[in-house]
Amino acid sequence: MLSHFLALSAIYHSYILAYYFDQPIRWVMLLVTLSVGYFTLGRDKVIVLFCLVSVIPFIYHSDSLQKQEPLPYDRFVLELKLEAVNDSIQKEWGTKTPFIVDDVLSCGALDKEVCAQLPEKKLDINDYGGQGYFAGDRVIGRVVLKPVLGFLNPGGFDYEYWMFTRAVWAKGYFKGETDVVFSAEKARWATRLSRFLDRLATSNYKENNQNADEDLFRYSEIPERGVGILRALMLGDRSVLDSEDRSALAQSGLIHLFVISGLHIGLLFGSVFLCLKMLLVTVTARINIPILKLSNMAACASLITVAWYVDQIGYPIPALRALLFLAIWVFARLIQWEISIYQVLSLAMFLILSLFPEELFSFGFWMSFLAVFALSLSFVGVPHFSVNNRTVKPVKKRYLGVVDFEKWKHWGGLAIRAQVFVFLMLFPLVTALGTQANPLALLWNLVCIPVFGVVVVPVLMMASSLFEVLPDLSALMFNGLAVALIWFLDQLILVNSLIPPLISIRSSSAITGLLLAAVLLLLMPVARIFRFFAIVITILLVSVTPAQKTDLDVWFLDVGQALSIVFIKDHKAFIYDTGFAYGGFNAADSVIIPFLRNQNVEGVELVVVSHKDLDHSGGMLPLVKSQYSPKQILQNFSEHPMLYGASQRCGRSVKFEWQGLSLQGLWPPAETDADSGLTSNDSSCVLLLDYQGEQILLTGDITRGVESQLMNDYPKLFNNVVLMSAPHHGSKSSSSSSFIQYVDPEMVVVSSGPLNRFGHPHQDVVNRYKSDDIRVFETARLGAIHFAAEDGGALLFKEAFLSGDKPYWRTTRQAQ
Repeated sequence: MLSHFLALSAIYHSYILAYYFDQPIRWVMLLVTLSVGYFTLGRDKVIVLFCLVSVIPFIYHSDSLQKQEPLPYDRFVLELKLEAVNDSIQKEWGTKTPFIVDDVLSCGALDKEVCAQLPEKKLDINDYGGQGYFAGDRVIGRVVLKPVLGFLNPGGFDYEYWMFTRAVWAKGYFKGETDVVFSAEKARWATRLSRFLDRLATSNYKENNQNADEDLFRYSEIPERGVGILRALMLGDRSVLDSEDRSALAQSGLIHLFVISGLHIGLLFGSVFLCLKMLLVTVTARINIPILKLSNMAACASLITVAWYVDQIGYPIPALRALLFLAIWVFARLIQWEISIYQVLSLAMFLILSLFPEELFSFGFWMSFLAVFALSLSFVGVPHFSVNNRTVKPVKKRYLGVVDFEKWKHWGGLAIRAQVFVFLMLFPLVTALGTQANPLALLWNLVCIPVFGVVVVPVLMMASSLFEVLPDLSALMFNGLAVALIWFLDQLILVNSLIPPLISIRSSSAITGLLLAAVLLLLMPVARIFRFFAIVITILLVSVTPAQKTDLDVWFLDVGQALSIVFIKDHKAFIYDTGFAYGGFNAADSVIIPFLRNQNVEGVELVVVSHKDLDHSGGMLPLVKSQYSPKQILQNFSEHPMLYGASQRCGRSVKFEWQGLSLQGLWPPAETDADSGLTSNDSSCVLLLDYQGEQILLTGDITRGVESQLMNDYPKLFNNVVLMSAPHHGSKSSSSSSFIQYVDPEMVVVSSGPLNRFGHPHQDVVNRYKSDDIRVFETARLGAIHFAAEDGGALLFKEAFLSGDKPYWRTTRQAQ
């Protein structure tokens, strides 16, 4: 066991070695280390030697990663030669494609030293003209590049971190026409299969199959939803997977079955292996060939098949992890190396982090290996299974001379045990991601994994093998499978609506670490007293609600070129504006709800939506549908049925108390928008909040005209404004000098998107605030911004997401 713990240390050092050194030095050191270790110390000592050797570069280069040159905080127009890594993903506004830079033809205004780093960098490029590209296509075009910028909020999805784990250096879009110098459309099996599935879609089938028999058409057309499911299952393309289906799968813990994951690759390998082994045994029945040799032949052929498949779908990292794991297992089988599952895991982790060092920061990486580790632990001490290659077969007891109930009981108990172990092992990481753990995932996986292994994967293999030889039969098989999976997902959505996830905790690095330690103690073969302590720790961490340390928290969330402000007191929330919505993406699902979970908010009591523009109202209805459905809503524009009974107007008539916070409506007047002639921005609901004598002014998107009106209507109202939201994201049409001097806030927050196309906040506006000694905070540069009142004191700036030391995958946003 000591060597396994040393392996964990070696894995970390291998990351350092692989990331800091240039390519030739990296491979020379790895080769020398492994060779010396193999021939002098033996196989089991290789990891120990590598650990010792890699300490040197770790110490010497401990800060070099921070000094890497990122793309500067600006937009740059370059002329590039690119190679597509994967097929384009269709979006409502065009296509998105991952490219590798082949050559830089023109650097434009980009610094030459930074430009020299571009070759071999990975970029995410949008084509708003809608042109699609295939993996392997080589393209020349002008590209507008900018850094990878995401929403930075506690508990929210960290887009910048995720892009770093995918090794994406920058993103951008094509400007003008592109020239495809090499087309790989017909060269790849995956591309041809993708086009075949698209032609079978209901909306395209008759057009593409005008001579098709009507009866055949009836059974061959596939609903658009079904095409999305099949593309996700076979090609790893989730872009056309229905959003409701994706949400239901994630909630039920089954998303790993419908994307290209390690389990998917394992099921494919297992299916091919069993089929080939049965075929070889049947064909060579009369030839005296040992079963072991036939099994090894089947294993090698299966590995080659899986490697070819991974190549066709564009080398997704989860598939590569599984492929390397299988390659080690097959290699050990061929040389008859008695290797335990723990040694396979250690070696696979070492190889993956040497090849893809950024995987060290990927939740998917750790979840994959922890799942396999949990499975291995579930087999410890179980008859007929052993992780150390020693098996003990159970005694067979047949009933009625036919049914072996003991066998069914044994395998059924083992399956349940394995699922319980995996669920418990992954629980800390699932909660760390801000999602809810669903105990029903145990049941769903217990049923679905065997069905996928025995039915779904073999049918997919057969149909995808025949689509070019027998397209009609292949289409029928795809259609039958799509209909069955759609029916299953409908039932899944129904069950999820009746039984929502039950377990959700406030995540932090400390809680995640404690939970993981407790789970390890619970699952590993240790003394019962340690397991008892593990159970107690787990129950306490899940059930105890941490006390709110402040009297009042005010959060300006980072929602890009939009606005959302959350007030939290005694685990209750009041929200002013709900951020953006475009396509199937909205701020409620992606930012606000994960943030509320992270802050341990029990419920939302009030939501104020300033006006109807989607950058302020986009998350309103999704929030109403969620577990945080507000008790009361103030808004002036929507009569949606979901709001009946909870909605009232927001304007000068508003005046009430919330958790010791006094709210007074200042604008708009009582008339509706249509009657008053106000623009959407000028109809914004302006609120003045008072907390223990300190005022907070929330302004929406008002312009100078409304600012002037407020000064006339309330000449003596603003006497102690501590905090204000900058009107209209810092637009030069707002924040007049007279209004700034009239309100005279101590601090102002500008909520805007980084490098937004409107140029918000305008520099003149920022200068106006600073000239009056007003502290200016920008979400575009700082991420989420937190103000708090503690121990009855004043409301003060507490922290920002990008305060202090920033991890090296962050962009060049500069904290002020």
